[in-house]
Amino acid sequence: MNELTMIDPCDISLGRDEQGQEALFCQREGQSKIVKPRRLFPFTRPDQYISLLDEENQEIGIIRSLKTLRRAERNHIDVYLDQFYFVPHILEILDLNETYGISRWEVMTDHGPRSFEVRRRSTDIRLLGQNRVLIKDADDNIYEIPDLTKLPPRSRVLLEGEI
Repeated sequence: MNELTMIDPCDISLGRDEQGQEALFCQREGQSKIVKPRRLFPFTRPDQYISLLDEENQEIGIIRSLKTLRRAERNHIDVYLDQFYFVPHILEILDLNETYGISRWEVMTDHGPRSFEVRRRSTDIRLLGQNRVLIKDADDNIYEIPDLTKLPPRSRVLLEGEI
């Protein structure tokens, strides 16, 4: 079993890569490596347990909490992760119908209208806690309903048949 390597926040810094682009660096064993952050728990602990991967996608360590980082490094990681884990929030379910076991969703999100299909309700629609819902579409995109009680009444009725 591999041992977890926790990263000291002081070992994280911003710099420029060979092309002059802003990049995140981690100082490990006397070497400074460009790293890419990934959330280990993207939906339940988005600001904790951030894995840092090197250019070969090998994990070099884990940041326990983004709160321990300096502001500039934290802001850089926040922007990067928000782009990497783009998850539209569903504000309203406009239409929902099923044909041959595949449900077709027409929704309004915080990024505009979207249409998608869900193949397997039992695995692709998950209730997290009492009111939070995650939906994975047929193309593996993730949508979130942060609080189903805040959906319009008609949307809640449509959703009830799916969860």
